[in-house]
Amino acid sequence: MGTRKNVSAGQAAGVPVFDSYARLSKNPNTGEFEKIETQWADNRRVIERLGGTLGQELDDGLSAWKKNVRRPGWAKLLERVASGASDGIVVWHTDRLFRQPRDLEKLIDLADKGFVVVSAHGSRDLADPDDRFILRIEVAHAARSSDDTSRRIKRRFRTFRENGIGHIGGPRRFGWPGRDLTWTPGEGETDDDRPMVPDALVARERRTLAEATDAALSGVSEAVIAREWNDQGLFTAEGRRWVRLTVKSVLSRPTNAGLVESDGELVATMPGDPIVDPRKFDLLRSKYAARRKDG
Repeated sequence: MGTRKNVSAGQAAGVPVFDSYARLSKNPNTGEFEKIETQWADNRRVIERLGGTLGQELDDGLSAWKKNVRRPGWAKLLERVASGASDGIVVWHTDRLFRQPRDLEKLIDLADKGFVVVSAHGSRDLADPDDRFILRIEVAHAARSSDDTSRRIKRRFRTFRENGIGHIGGPRRFGWPGRDLTWTPGEGETDDDRPMVPDALVARERRTLAEATDAALSGVSEAVIAREWNDQGLFTAEGRRWVRLTVKSVLSRPTNAGLVESDGELVATMPGDPIVDPRKFDLLRSKYAARRKDG
């Protein structure tokens, strides 16, 4: 992810230049991930309605909530604002741009000459005190919501660790330690006697998830991956054979990348090393979102 080359910057004097920013996250109305290209298309219509011209199309795959992570699209946006290359930014929704007050303040510091933030829900002029006040409230509310969810998740993690649970709760998941869901109790045995799965199996599942993510990114279909896993005798945590949809489902889990999400927003990171590199996970999820919309 990152930036797309200038599309139509450098137009006639007096025509405002708007950059377009998108970030993969869930549509609150449908619950599905809204792909970057769809957001850019909506933004272009807004720019046309405003009588402006498109500067650059910018995007990031990482949540605007996550601290201490460099977002290339966001960094490029700040660079273009500081240099005077753009007059404003169009986003699908302001929460795509910032969910932390410090991000908003960075733009406000650069808005002496007037910088407009526009979305499908209206526009805000960062040089206007009233608009700055409203945006600060909106961003503070978004940050508070994310922080509250994060605290709840972290409390759950502490409880799980104290009880020897390696993931966010519930039955064992493919790639995680836990009780063997394929075990059948014998005479006189109860569910309390259910054994843990061997560490070697968990390690094998984690390697398989990482390899399958790379394969899917390179164009290997989920159906092929399912067939290979079944042929290798590697089945779901419940002992079932894989099919295309269950492979896609397991590869789409944010926990593979050590991420915990709520309504498409990152709210916590899991302890320990992730199974899959988070940036590879972002790329795969973007690929799945694009496939769904194009299909």
